[in-house]
Formats: sequence, C-alpha cells, structure tokens
Amino acid sequence: MDKAAMIAEKVFPESTSMSIADIERRYPPRNLPDGQMVTRLAPSPTGFMHIGTVYMGLINVTLAKQSGGVSMLRVEDTDQKRQVENGVNIITSACHTFGIDFDEGQDHTGQDHGNYAPYVQSERKGIYQAYAKKLLAEKKAYPCFCSTEHLDGIRQTQTLRKERTGYYGAYAECRRLTDDQVLKNLEEKKPFVLRMVSNGDNSKRMQMDDIVRGRLHMPQNDIDPVIMKADDGLPTYHFAHVVDDHLMGTTHVIRGDEWLSSLPLHLEMFSIMGWQPPQYAHMSPIQKMDGTSKRKLSKRKDPEANIEYFFEQGYPVDAITEYLLNLANSDFEDWRSKNPDQPTIDFKLDLTKTSPSGALFDTNKLNSISKRVISEYTKDKVYDLALEWSGKYDHEFHQRMTSQAAYFKNILNIERESQRKRKDIVKWSNLKSDVSYFFDDLFTAPDMQHLGFAKDVVSACLRSYASGIDVSETRDAWWEKVKQAAEANRFATDMKKYKENKQAFNGSVADFMKIIRYALTGREDSPDVYEIMHVMGFDKVGERLKKSAGE
Repeated sequence: MDKAAMIAEKVFPESTSMSIADIERRYPPRNLPDGQMVTRLAPSPTGFMHIGTVYMGLINVTLAKQSGGVSMLRVEDTDQKRQVENGVNIITSACHTFGIDFDEGQDHTGQDHGNYAPYVQSERKGIYQAYAKKLLAEKKAYPCFCSTEHLDGIRQTQTLRKERTGYYGAYAECRRLTDDQVLKNLEEKKPFVLRMVSNGDNSKRMQMDDIVRGRLHMPQNDIDPVIMKADDGLPTYHFAHVVDDHLMGTTHVIRGDEWLSSLPLHLEMFSIMGWQPPQYAHMSPIQKMDGTSKRKLSKRKDPEANIEYFFEQGYPVDAITEYLLNLANSDFEDWRSKNPDQPTIDFKLDLTKTSPSGALFDTNKLNSISKRVISEYTKDKVYDLALEWSGKYDHEFHQRMTSQAAYFKNILNIERESQRKRKDIVKWSNLKSDVSYFFDDLFTAPDMQHLGFAKDVVSACLRSYASGIDVSETRDAWWEKVKQAAEANRFATDMKKYKENKQAFNGSVADFMKIIRYALTGREDSPDVYEIMHVMGFDKVGERLKKSAGE
C-alpha cells in the first residue's frame, strides 16, 4: 500500500467508511429528458425562517414544476454549533404553510420522501467521508495541522503585506508536508482538518455563465479549501453541496448572491471530482431602503426578515406568495390582471427576467396585493382565515368573532358579491379596527364638525334622515328617501343646478351622504352605506344617527 493510501486509511479506517461503488449504485443518474430541471432549496436550521428562504423555495419549486422536473428540500445542517432547537421543523413547517411542496426531501412531519434520501446532510456523513478518503488516496486532498492561532498569524502577515488573505500558494504550508510527516502527525493524534488541493491560478481569469447575471469573468480559485472539519468529521458547505448536487442529480443551483464569490471554488471542486457542474443562478437578496440607500434585509434590524412577522400581521399566505412572485418577475402583475382566476403555478417564471440588482421590499405594494387577494375571497373564507389568525394572536377578538359569527359574516360579505368588490381589508391584524364601527362598545361618536358643515345643519340632516329610515327597503327606494332628506335640508340632488348656483345650497347629495356616512361609521371612506345600514339594522342605525345629532 502506498503512503497516500496509508494516510487515507489512517484518516478514514475501512470499517467506518462507505464504498464509492455502493454509493454510485445507490444514487444513479436521474436521466431526465432535456429541459426538465432538478432544483433544490438547501437552508440551514440556524434560526427563524427568513423571507428570503421562502422566496428561494418558491422560485425553485415553481421552476421545477413548470419544467416537469423535480424539486428537493435538502437541510444543510453540517454547522452543528449554530443549529437551533426545532430548526428543521421551522423550515419544513414554513414551506408547508406556503404550499411550497417539494417532490423530494424532508416534509413537515419529519419524514424523508424520495429515492435520494437522506436529505439531511448530517445523516450523510459516511458518504462525504468516502469521497474525502478517495481524494486523500489520490493526493487531491491533505490533512492540515495548522492551529487556529497559526492561521490567525498567517492572516495578520498577509494583511500587513497587503496581500489577499487565505490558505494558498506559499502560505499553504501543510500541502508541502511529506507523507512521512503527515503519518507521524496522525500517529501523534495532532488535530487536523482536510483541505482540497487547488490547481487554480488567481492571476488568471475564468469564464462562466450565470442564468441571472449572464457571462462572468472571475479570478480562478487558488485557495485550498477545508472540505472536512476536525471536530465532528462533517464536511463544509463547499464540499457537501458539490457531493450532494452530483449524487442527487441537481441541474440548477438557484441561490443567494452571497455565494457568487465562491463560484470559482465550487466549479473547480466539480472539476477535481470529475463531475459535470449544475447551472448556477445567483439571485440578489430582497432589499429595503435605509434612508437614501438600499441594503439587504437584516436578521437583526428588520422584523420583515422573519416570515413570522407576516403571520403575526395577518397577511394571507396567498398575498405573500403573489408578492414574492412579483419580486421575482416584474411581469407577474400584468399576468395576474389578465389571468385573475389562474393558480400562481401557471405563471411562467423566467430567471432571465430577474433583476441582477435585487428586488426592493415595498410594504405599500404588499398591502395593495393583499387587498386585492382578500377581495377575491368569499365571506366564509375571510371569516375562517381571520378566525384562525385571531385564535393565535388576538384572543379577545377571537371570542367576539366566535360569539357573533353570523353577524361577522354579514359584515364581511358587504360588497363581496358585487362587481365592485370591496378592497378595504389589508390584513387580519387590521380587521378589528376595520369593522369596529359595527359594534357599539368599540365605536366612539365622531366629531361632526370635522366635516366643515354648520352644527345645526348636521343635526338637522341626521334627525331628518333618521326619522324616515327603513333599511328593509330596496336600494332604489332607499335612495329616493336619501334624496328627499337631502333636498329637505337644502342639499342639491341635481348636480347641474348645484354647479350653476352653489351658494343656494348647503352642498350636494354627495355631501349629505358624507354626513350620514361619518355619523354612522366615523369615517369618510367606507364600504357601501346602504349595505352597512342593512347589516347594522334599523334600530342601531337610527340610534347612532340620533346620538351623532346630539340627541
């Protein structure tokens, strides 16, 4: 046995490693037709579910489905120190909630499904070690015994010399150890990591294509990357993703642009392993305005970074999904207007239409989309979703909704079945305020002077209308009574006459209705007043108008 093989055996004893041949048989090529994409979302369970992860998951699943291919959820948990409790469940539950249904991977029940399992990297340790052992035997990798303190010293020297930092060239000291020196260090049980031997030259540039960014020219990688850590024998992200994407047949890696600088390294690793690399697409992160400049959403600074923020606010999942698709492709909104009833999966997502500079988070845009989405729901769906939200986040409101379910549904059904659908509900956390004027204990009589009409005019209008109100009448009959009351109080119902001689009137019939609306709801804008009165009932409407009139 040559010494390289001896080193490989010393690092990975045969009894604890897997056979490369067995692994390749276990994970055969997928042999999918051309054009069918195999994508994967590969998050780390190191904290809350980031909105950017949902964004990437939606893109990966959508592209795979529309190509007739396969999407995977692969949990990259090799950084065990940063892993949080229930981190995997946080990821799988969020994906399930958003209907991001992967064809393969771990699901929200904690079960793997698919022929390329396991899909949690810490459970694939033997696979990585088998390939690392092969690299050692082929002298494409080596043990590095440099301590953390020694590596810090190298970085300090490079910084003082104004050189690139990293373990490369003359600084890659352990690459030059003889086999005998390596074996001696192993015998003495000196701690080590495994590094892959780079063949790159940083002074030369390589050419590559990125689906989002187009043709790129970047320096070759010459750093010897760590591929296996010393403390737990687990691989680094760099090595693990190369092995997994090869074995799982990934055709497209769609990921954040924080990995763009690592692309030369990853392509070199595929080359050293003798494997065909997937196509890469590096997406800019979701950004937000910070003063006059843009920055990516921060886990520490921005509540919007956490997907739980949107749940607490009560945005429907459908609205968030449509908003994220709008960020991915700006033509989604035009598609939606032309296809109002089509499921979002029918939208043809195109990565070439994704902005390389990144999408800007816009709360106003999200609110606009959310209002439109909610306007399309039936009253029962609005009620059920709002009830579910209040059960988690507002127990007092939940009790109110439960105890007065029929009344609530009537409120929510106002203008919902008409051609001009109401678009006043933005999110469930606003609903209590939105409907508060329907409940006497939540309603405060407004200051009618706010409207700018004389107090006696307002009082006369309210008394006049309240005395003749009958909300059981048809809309046409109701409108005739509105006009009669308006005319009785010198509010014009003939707009031509009003425009010709405004001084002769207290206002128009629209102004008259503004008084009635404000007294009834405390708002200048509201859904249809006739429907509001019809839902409130005669007694409540009459009492409220009289109260606002000062009686």
